[in-house]
Amino acid sequence: YQDSNDASQNLSGKTAQVSASVPVAGGSVIAEFADSKTKVAGLDKQYKEYAVGYDYAFSKRADVYATFGRTSVTGQTDGQTAGAGLRVRF
Repeated sequence: YQDSNDASQNLSGKTAQVSASVPVAGGSVIAEFADSKTKVAGLDKQYKEYAVGYDYAFSKRADVYATFGRTSVTGQTDGQTAGAGLRVRF
């Protein structure tokens, strides 16, 4: 959780984020939620983000993952993201 205020710029904001990782079928289901509320010169904006994914480790050095997320911002069209990849640590 973060709470910020800058009276000289007439700006204030609050942000909260929660995430979790749960072992499932040899990998991990991951989930995240974030909510931000910002006020600039009397204008209110709210940003929300949701994401879920799965991460499966092949070994200590390599894993594969896939995620899907949705983002919304006050007054704008909602967005969606998807990603997948192979991660190798050297």
